[in-house]
Amino acid sequence: MTNLQYGIPHQNTESFLSGGGEMGNIIREKDWSKTPLGDPKNWPSSLRTMVPVMLDNPFGMYIAWGNRYTQIYNDAFRPILGSTKHPGALGISSAVTFEEIWDTIGPMFEQVMKGNSFHKKNFMLPLNRNGFMEECYFDFSYSPVRKEDGKPGGVLVTVIETTNKNRTKDELKSSKMHKQAEKALKESEERFRTMADNISQLAWMTDKTGWIFWYNKRWFEYTGTTLEETEGWGWRKVHHPDYVDAVEKKFRNMIEKGKIWEDTFPLRASDGSYRWFLSRAIPVKNEKGDIIRWFGTNTDITEIIKFEQELKTSETRFRMLADSMPQIVWAADINGKLTYINKAFYNYTGLSYSDNIKEKWIDIIHPEDREESIQEWNECISSGREFNIEHRFRSHDGLYRWQLSRAVPLKDANGNIEIWVATSTDIQNIKELDQQKDHFISIASHELKTPITSIKGYIQILLSTYIESEDEFLKKSLTAVDKQIVKLTNLISDLLDLSKLKLGNLHLVKESFNMNELIEEVVEEIKLINKDYQIDVIFQTDAKIFADKERLAQVIINFLTNAIKYSPQNKIIQVKSFVKNNHITVVVKDQGIGINKKSQERIFERFYRVEGKNEATYPGFGIGLFISSEIIHRHNGKIGVKSTPGKGSEFYFSLPID
Repeated sequence: MTNLQYGIPHQNTESFLSGGGEMGNIIREKDWSKTPLGDPKNWPSSLRTMVPVMLDNPFGMYIAWGNRYTQIYNDAFRPILGSTKHPGALGISSAVTFEEIWDTIGPMFEQVMKGNSFHKKNFMLPLNRNGFMEECYFDFSYSPVRKEDGKPGGVLVTVIETTNKNRTKDELKSSKMHKQAEKALKESEERFRTMADNISQLAWMTDKTGWIFWYNKRWFEYTGTTLEETEGWGWRKVHHPDYVDAVEKKFRNMIEKGKIWEDTFPLRASDGSYRWFLSRAIPVKNEKGDIIRWFGTNTDITEIIKFEQELKTSETRFRMLADSMPQIVWAADINGKLTYINKAFYNYTGLSYSDNIKEKWIDIIHPEDREESIQEWNECISSGREFNIEHRFRSHDGLYRWQLSRAVPLKDANGNIEIWVATSTDIQNIKELDQQKDHFISIASHELKTPITSIKGYIQILLSTYIESEDEFLKKSLTAVDKQIVKLTNLISDLLDLSKLKLGNLHLVKESFNMNELIEEVVEEIKLINKDYQIDVIFQTDAKIFADKERLAQVIINFLTNAIKYSPQNKIIQVKSFVKNNHITVVVKDQGIGINKKSQERIFERFYRVEGKNEATYPGFGIGLFISSEIIHRHNGKIGVKSTPGKGSEFYFSLPID
């Protein structure tokens, strides 16, 4: 043992360090001044006493001293440290030497330093003592080494390794288990063959080179062959001659590379016909990872291939039909990504197939319409409802034309969306005619308003003149004419409002007012005209809003007149208001004929009227609710309806409070 290997020896070696075999020599040659323990002559007397006891002990022992658990150990303990931990473990912390198990023994050391002792029998600890991790077993005890003041100064470890004893037991157990495993394997193989003979697929096994030595019962039933005919590479004779060489080449290549093999090809049946199969083989490996055999199956996919061919033919026909249509036709997947666009689109836009329009279709939509189009499309994809919107597309000449785009989801038998199919139809001419119509309505309404006002004035004069007349027919006639003039006036007002909305000239004159007071005023007016109806008002909270008072009165009047119109049998109507989340909501509820679910989705569209036997008896142009909807939306509010056919309806709107 040299000084260069273990440090500079002390000239004045303490007598308590004498003896102790080879470890005694190593300890004496150790430069302890470079360790947490320092010079041995300054060691505590309890440590000086325990070191020679430990060195002369035939059992494996070591002392871990101080808070750093600095190690001193004897000859019997060295084998436990193996070739990688000794001699570096001497004079360093146990936490460093036994880093891999410190989370287990560290807490034990802490308890010993508190005065407790530990004893473990046949305890497994995974150690890296020879350059690799191994499971090691020990009988050991931890006890405190006390200082002069009686407090623990370190840990005395006594240990006997039982690893070899455990390995002998494991080998005996392994031998017994091996015999049991052979029996279990035989039983497993029998169960496997029984199962394999009863599956619908053709199954087979090869050795590691690809030589087939076993087929299941289903193979022989289908091919009409024997094992002698098709073992090894004899399976070639049931393959179609146009495919067999390519199949064998691919199979040999996968066998050589050891990868999973998969292929499709036709196999001849016993009657001479061919059916298509999906064949797949996986390697079976031993515990070392070496391939010992291959297990494969052939699954009949003839019907699937026929279906795919029919589907492909159907898709081809669809594309031919779609490409012959003048409309733009497109399709999208369940996430809204375009999967197909017909020729009409490219003819209209002047784009080519290489422009990747499936990702950039939004670029051809007018900038003013893009945000609404994207929002509506995303909402429809999320909810599954039909997509329906009017927006402008840029044509190849740079001009924009109006399109009506409509997309419907196609669903499977379980109601899950599989694809979206859509069309975009050019409605530019319809839009232009619509604008002309709106212009005509605007002019006509203005022109009619003046003579109607004059007629109403003359009728009022005649009514006041003949109020005491005994000519009842004359008075009834004048009253009837006056009512019709009121209806005509209201219609003209609606047409004027409609015209203003279309031209963007419906201006709001906002002021601050109490909503509940407005409701009371409107209800009183309606009661005067409709004395047969009971209109109950329920207010929860007063609220002031900043809005166009006349326009909101117009909305409430529309709700009430509709409630009266469509409730000829039950003449009780309820009006209520409440405040929630800094919004006031106004509800008009009737017990009339109600509205079906489909019509509820369109009730606020312009000129829309509910179709049905009952509804046909009630006059109207479908303008009032459209105008009401526009008024509420221009106030940044919400409008809606809840209804059940035969039980009545609830029309409501909600507006933000000041």
